[in-house]
Amino acid sequence: MTHPLVHVLAHPRGRVAGRRPGIEARWTDVFAAAAEHGTAVEVNAYPDRQDLDATLIPEAARAGCLFAVGSDAHAPHHLAWVDIAVAHLVRAGVPPARVLNTWDLPALVGWLRRKR
Repeated sequence: MTHPLVHVLAHPRGRVAGRRPGIEARWTDVFAAAAEHGTAVEVNAYPDRQDLDATLIPEAARAGCLFAVGSDAHAPHHLAWVDIAVAHLVRAGVPPARVLNTWDLPALVGWLRRKR
C-alpha cells in the first residue's frame, strides 16, 4: 500500500464463496495501513465474492479507509450487482464522500496524483 502506483487494494480477501474461504489477515493493520497511505479498499459486488463483505466494511470504515465499488462484471448483466456492494456500504454507514465512485473527476484525478 505504500507503493505510489497502488491506488486500490482489490479483492482484499480473495474469497470465492463455496470455493475459496479467503485469506486471514490482521485486518486492523491492513486497514490502518490503507488509511495512512490513502489507498482505497475495494468492495467487490460479485455475489460469490462480496469482498469486502458486511463483516469487514465497518472495521475498514472505523480505520478511516476510502472505498472503491467494483462490479467484477464479466458480462453486461453483471453490472446490476453493483447494488450489492452499495448495500453493504450503506448498511455499514459509509458516507458517499468516502467512496471513490461518487467523486467528480477533478477530485478523483487529484487523489490519483497525490498517491504518486
